[in-house]
Amino acid sequence: MNNRIGWTLALASVLGCNLCWAQAPESMTYQGKLIQSNNLVNAQISIVARIFTNEVGGTLVYENSNVVQVVDGVYSFNLGSQTTQGSLAGAFRNTQTWIELTIDGMTLQPRERIAAAAYALAAAEIDPSWTAASNGLQTQITAERQNRAGADTALSNEVAILQAVDSVQESMIAQLMSVKVDKTVFNAATNGLWSAIGSESNARGAADASLSNGISSVVASLGEEQTVRAATDTALGLRIADIAFYETNRTAIGLQATNLIDNTCVVRGALYMDGGFGIMYRTNFGSGSWSVKAFAIDHPLDPQNKILRHYCVEGPDVWNIYAGNAVLKNGRAEVQLPDYYAALNQPGSEIYSLTPVGGPSEVWVQEEVSGHRFVLAGTKDVKVSWTLKALRNDPACLEDLKNRPAEQFKSRLTPEQMEADRLQNTMTSP
Repeated sequence: MNNRIGWTLALASVLGCNLCWAQAPESMTYQGKLIQSNNLVNAQISIVARIFTNEVGGTLVYENSNVVQVVDGVYSFNLGSQTTQGSLAGAFRNTQTWIELTIDGMTLQPRERIAAAAYALAAAEIDPSWTAASNGLQTQITAERQNRAGADTALSNEVAILQAVDSVQESMIAQLMSVKVDKTVFNAATNGLWSAIGSESNARGAADASLSNGISSVVASLGEEQTVRAATDTALGLRIADIAFYETNRTAIGLQATNLIDNTCVVRGALYMDGGFGIMYRTNFGSGSWSVKAFAIDHPLDPQNKILRHYCVEGPDVWNIYAGNAVLKNGRAEVQLPDYYAALNQPGSEIYSLTPVGGPSEVWVQEEVSGHRFVLAGTKDVKVSWTLKALRNDPACLEDLKNRPAEQFKSRLTPEQMEADRLQNTMTSP
């Protein structure tokens, strides 16, 4: 027949199934009807039947090839009789299957889904793996029974041993019951035991008395120590936990503060000196004049062997100092100061210092400080290093200068008089 002639599958149905494992051949009857150009076909044709797991694509799980005689369009063949690939029963172990027919080389579309009745093929088959599992289970049951029998024998032996032990114990009890204790020997042993207990009790009593006296002494000492500490706390205005003294002239002040350096004092927290005149020092202990304020740190280039000491700048006025660099562009540069500048400093007290960098040039202050900015100008576009000083004008500074001016009578330096001056808001000059 010509493969290019179109076939129409008018009807295809599974009419019977006679597959049973080890009882009948693996086969299933399949019938259909072929129409060619509206005419019923009467011819011998080649039919290849394939079973897939999906309607489109999927896995080919079975293939059968037959030469079939078609009479008045009707044909019939057995799936399983001419198997070329796979197992028919194995194919129906899949949950869904579709059959595809190729008639004289032309594959008909779409595939036809196989109804559930065909799955009786797989349902009737006994999987060999089930037999193997069953045999394995039977073997395990047999082994378990043998183990149980061995355990029962061992348990029986243990019971016999326990019974023998009970017999020996009963014999020993009977022998002990038959022994008579000498009353004199028993009384002597009892008296000796009571004497030992009495001696031990007396020794314990003496030890308890000694311990009680020791505890009383310690408590008394602690009471005296607490009284001394309380007096110290009252005088210093500090809590016991806030101050510690060491045997090597070390002092630590502040909550949980410690000091590991001899002849020093460590302060944890902010340090307020009410009525003082600053932080002063003198090199020679107990003699000489008090010198200027300074700080000392490990030398950056030789921290193991040297220190570096810097001193404070002194003066009768309280200055804030600002410095920086600016680059003139088109002969002009605007310098920004901190946004709090006007609130902290006295307006008009500014002193400017300007230095051109890289060569001589004329530079000047074109606009003085206004708000928190000022403007520089020059004849060249150069880098300018600038410094600005301004007098502090904040309330805390002004209050301190009222109570502690640059010049003051020594008679006014007592704490009581300074407090009176502060309360009266008065100031005395020489």
